[in-house]
Amino acid sequence: MDPLIASRMTVAGLFRKRVTLQPDAPALSDGDVSLSYAELAQRVDRLAGALHAMGLRRGDRVAVWSENRFEYIELELAAAQLGLVVACLNWRLSDAEQRHCIALVEPALMVVSPRYAAALQRLGPVAPMCANSAPASMPGATRVRRERPTTASIPSRAL
Repeated sequence: MDPLIASRMTVAGLFRKRVTLQPDAPALSDGDVSLSYAELAQRVDRLAGALHAMGLRRGDRVAVWSENRFEYIELELAAAQLGLVVACLNWRLSDAEQRHCIALVEPALMVVSPRYAAALQRLGPVAPMCANSAPASMPGATRVRRERPTTASIPSRAL
């Protein structure tokens, strides 16, 4: 690809280009689990649809508190597709520091992996927790209450 053309593309555009060029090529691999670009694109589209259905719009901020996992990449790509801003939270921070970072970000949505759900609960009213919540279009999910910020957990491999 011509570097000048690539420099004008967005993350979402570059991803879509790769999906078009190599739909069956491996996009993500973790141990025995692998996703092709076409499979990843389907998951990203489904998540983008769910985020849009929740009312998130271009410029809204999504805070994510998670370890490295497929769903993290899916969230980044879905956010890029919708024009959302993803703010990554550092799990090494103290509760007071985490509370401060969340307050600075003012997220419309918080996405938290199961590993950090209890830590988020400890933070109290800065980040109200919705037990086992995720966008309603995700399999096995329950509808998220629209509070500011809204909290959704990342179901394992369920997107």
